[in-house]
Amino acid sequence: MTCSGTVGSIRSHNEKSLQTEWVDAKEQVGRTRVRQPANRAVGTGAQSAVKAQFEFIGWGVAPNLEHDVGTDQWVMAHDESGTDLGRLLGVQVKSGATPFNAPVHEGVQLRGWWFRERDARHFDYWTNHSVPHILVLHRVEDGGSFWVHVTQDKVVSTGKGRKIFVPVEQRLDAAHRRALLDVALSRAELPEFQGSVWDTGQSIPESAVLRYALITPRLLIPHGNRSHSAIEAHQALALLTRMRLRHLHRWREIEPRLDPQESSQSPDWAWRFYAAMSSALLDADAAHLSKVAGDSPTPQAKAAAVTSLAAFRYESEDVVGALTIIEEALGDSHSPVDLAWIEAHRARLLVELGDTKTAQEVALRVAPIGRIANHDPTASVLAGSAADLIFRLSDWDGESLASAIKGHDNLGTWWRSQTILAGLAAQAEDSFKNWSYDRTVTMGADDVAWLSLRSAMAQANHAADTPSWRNAATMLSRRILMTSDSEHQIDGALDLARLAGADKVVKATIARLLDTGPVGPVAAVANRIDLDALTRTPLAASVRFVAGAADVLSADAADRHARWAMRLLCDPGDFQQRLRPSFLLRDELPRLLLGLSTSVSPSVSSEIREHIVGLSAVTDQLLADRYARLVRHLDESEWTEEQLRELASRRSQHHEELAGAIDYVIAHRDADERLQLIDKIAEGDLDALHSFGSVIDLPTEVVLALMAAMEGQVEAILDDAKNGTVRVSDRDPLRTLVLLSIWHPTLARWKTCAKALEDPTVIGEFTIGAIELIGQATDEIPREVALLLREALKLQSTRAPLEHESRLFCPTRDPRGPAKLTYAKLFPEETSESDLVPRI
Repeated sequence: MTCSGTVGSIRSHNEKSLQTEWVDAKEQVGRTRVRQPANRAVGTGAQSAVKAQFEFIGWGVAPNLEHDVGTDQWVMAHDESGTDLGRLLGVQVKSGATPFNAPVHEGVQLRGWWFRERDARHFDYWTNHSVPHILVLHRVEDGGSFWVHVTQDKVVSTGKGRKIFVPVEQRLDAAHRRALLDVALSRAELPEFQGSVWDTGQSIPESAVLRYALITPRLLIPHGNRSHSAIEAHQALALLTRMRLRHLHRWREIEPRLDPQESSQSPDWAWRFYAAMSSALLDADAAHLSKVAGDSPTPQAKAAAVTSLAAFRYESEDVVGALTIIEEALGDSHSPVDLAWIEAHRARLLVELGDTKTAQEVALRVAPIGRIANHDPTASVLAGSAADLIFRLSDWDGESLASAIKGHDNLGTWWRSQTILAGLAAQAEDSFKNWSYDRTVTMGADDVAWLSLRSAMAQANHAADTPSWRNAATMLSRRILMTSDSEHQIDGALDLARLAGADKVVKATIARLLDTGPVGPVAAVANRIDLDALTRTPLAASVRFVAGAADVLSADAADRHARWAMRLLCDPGDFQQRLRPSFLLRDELPRLLLGLSTSVSPSVSSEIREHIVGLSAVTDQLLADRYARLVRHLDESEWTEEQLRELASRRSQHHEELAGAIDYVIAHRDADERLQLIDKIAEGDLDALHSFGSVIDLPTEVVLALMAAMEGQVEAILDDAKNGTVRVSDRDPLRTLVLLSIWHPTLARWKTCAKALEDPTVIGEFTIGAIELIGQATDEIPREVALLLREALKLQSTRAPLEHESRLFCPTRDPRGPAKLTYAKLFPEETSESDLVPRI
């Protein structure tokens, strides 16, 4: 209707409209009872009557029949002149006998009614909505409608559900237009969380406390400097998530159920959930949590339990099991934020399994929750997790990057960062004490670094924030590795770093442990890795873990890992596209086979040879180089005659890198082939030399011919350098000349080598190989040769790397470090430690 004209004309029109609507509504109820359920007919009639009553006071009404999830009508507020104020009011209408079955009297005077619902879902929807909502109880008998503004402070918990008092004096009529207008003009006040440590839990809906305890526990933790007469289960859960174990122990005098043994037997589900979470967090035992999740009494309890269980399944590498739990929970009735919580976990798990398309679709549904529930910091955290996931799966455009940055700019993430900062500060303090040989001990002190980092891990995991979980998990693993002597703890830390995808930490730690011990944890983790079951995050670190630990693997584990690599090399399918590892299969897997080749059983060693024999044409240089290294590493005596014939027949199909390695194998078993290689070597063919093997076995006349060829190539390099030209080659003639001079000293060409190293125009690419080789063979270098090379090495140790336009796409190699080290080995009496320290 058009709201124009005087207030009187509006009222007159609406009074007639109200009477007509009310009669029509009653007639409609009577007519439809035969054809549809009575409660539906009464509800529809009541909504029509309420619509008419709003129109009577001059307000516009838009029914919400098709999309009603808790709002029957959207009402547009008008002032007394009929002007639309641009404010909406959400209206939920309840009618029939049930809403009026809990009257409240004061003496004989009726004061109103308690309206109850069995769960908190609708009350959460109304109180958390960005549009203010009123609940209207419509009495069919006389057409009276009574309302209340649904706000958090008016909602009362009944233990299982919620209730709100509807006053009898608040009728839906013109006399209450001003009060209704005040409601429509009100805005939901955003809770103030600054300083919240002193006001824990004040503005948190009861239906959300478990979610807050797991994602933003700071808001529920009882302050340590205040006295407390009681502590509730959700507060205990918040303390547990923040790893405030000392406080939990201290407050057991107040509440015995803080002991998980006591709370696990409690009839109160929330306390049983606390006990189950204690076992999962502190003992890595989620068995009790699985049982508690199945007993969840309410949708909000179910959301907390299943996301927690999925989070711990994720940490135990059971991604498929976690996804099954999450998807089963989607069939329940959840609040918008709880549903976003469950969906956020679903999205991260789908990413791990490689279903990135569905994961992105799910994350797009989660991302708006931060704006929808802008009063709820947990919603902002979940929105940030979703925005980050969308960015990681997108094409890295500016819009998705901006959304990811904004998404992580929220209170929950800041508080989690403070937790990490506390852990890192404690770590720095411990490091300083060790450095300063401070042996003082604080009795009863907690390991603040461990507790803080574990708490940050738990919060990020519950928030489905995989990158933040990985960051905290990596820091915690390093903390344990640097401070623990327990093989059990080192085992756990290694596995944690691997699960977090921290491949650099894994590589460095394995190298150290294999060098200094203990080796047991390295072997234990590598032996139990199941490469077939890997998901996206731990994939690269796990493959590199196996490669680094290949020498200490059991034969069974080495066989299993080698067969996985060969199977994937033969038929990669969509592996690379689906899991997006941070490596190329053709680069990493042949190297993995190379490492495993010394640990596999004889039968799998034979399978590796058959795999090489059966390769289709390898024309890519990178892949050919990887397979060439593997071929040279295998024991040439174990190739069968049939395999050698097959290799020889396919040699010409492969890139020269692999073809040269095949020549190497055949030459060691075939005298004629070896003679052919010697002929090529005499002509200066370095590929043939590479295939031949040890230069010590070369005949003298071949060495002389090869040295002459190498001298010619070195002289050509010097001439080119003087003219400003650089030749790029896979082979290094100067290094080859040094190699021949070392092992054939009577035929050596050291003057030519020194001349090349002294030339200031030659770039590092043509000097570093020779310098490093001299340093590796110092025991074989005569004193007179060392003195001959002295000035050349001094020059190389002080000369900055030469830039050249040919290095546009490659880093310039710096010969100073290798030259200083080689000089120190040849002339230790002239070198101090400070000479070897790089100057920045």
